[in-house]
Amino acid sequence: MLFICLGLFACAYQADSASELQFENIIWIDSVPVYVVVFDTPQTRAKGLMNVAELPDNAGALFVFDRATTVSFWMKNTLTPLDLLFFDRERRLLHIEPAVQPCKAVNCEHITVHNTQFVVEVPSGFSELQSLSVGRTVLTMVGLSK
Repeated sequence: MLFICLGLFACAYQADSASELQFENIIWIDSVPVYVVVFDTPQTRAKGLMNVAELPDNAGALFVFDRATTVSFWMKNTLTPLDLLFFDRERRLLHIEPAVQPCKAVNCEHITVHNTQFVVEVPSGFSELQSLSVGRTVLTMVGLSK
């Protein structure tokens, strides 16, 4: 009986496949296209990319908030290193948090940025590879309502 319980426990915590996510939307970070899954409700933003083992190249997540606000992100139950890109309401890059590592601790570090309306999570190294710069890099979204 103990083996069944442990087996069920292990199954409950398996990594999600990126293929289960719908990278149906395309955004541009400067001139670079990125296919994203959109998290625009409190429930979807809370889960984000938790338990996703890896992201395809040029894929990521777009977190959309109703207005510019103070946001706080952490890497709890995130399985792959990510670059976090914080944009203001004009879609200009406010802050880059590069190569944020997964957190398995009970209390994970929070990354807090003010005046943020959009956050993009992409595979670690993206911001350096694309030479992104705060204040100059622009987020373009086509077909998204916010």
